[in-house]
Amino acid sequence: MTRTFMCVLAVVLLAVCLISGCSSSDNQNLKSWQDLLKPGSQTKVQEAGQGNAQAAPQQQNTVAETVKVQLYFVDTGTKKLVAEERQVEKTQAMARKVLEELLKGPQAEKHGAVFPAGTRLLDVNLKADQQICLVDFSSDIKSLSAQEEKMLVYAIANTLGQFPSIKGVAFMVEGQKVQTLGQMDLSKPVKPDYKV
Repeated sequence: MTRTFMCVLAVVLLAVCLISGCSSSDNQNLKSWQDLLKPGSQTKVQEAGQGNAQAAPQQQNTVAETVKVQLYFVDTGTKKLVAEERQVEKTQAMARKVLEELLKGPQAEKHGAVFPAGTRLLDVNLKADQQICLVDFSSDIKSLSAQEEKMLVYAIANTLGQFPSIKGVAFMVEGQKVQTLGQMDLSKPVKPDYKV
């Protein structure tokens, strides 16, 4: 009899603990204290709590901070580089973010893309001590005329040069350092040139 009394007392105490530990939103999911004793009810309460915990970060992500950047494209009329302003999400990897935006191409109709179709950004590394950004692209980048190569190189250098931590850009293709891109000399890091 004492053993039975102890078991009943333990179940009642467990039910009281579970009820008092639930938040008001969890209590709405429960119709009565008897629901706590049904198999699987504790799992439902935990899942409901986890769902609320996961919903909070998603709400925070929708309010991401953005920053205004300058992307350089070719003006189809003058055949010179022109800046196109764009709002992008602020991240710690801003160099990668602006290059990804540059790869997407221009939004203005009078601006032309600088990358050949199919070009992929493989890697971006910032050598902070030298203020050099090392960029690595797929081999598609090699399929340009001499004038297009120049526009591409300076579009990248000018776009990355807007950040104070980047004074020059070094180029790689498929993981290999390149000395030239067609007729462009890339043996030294390329500095921005806003007159191109």
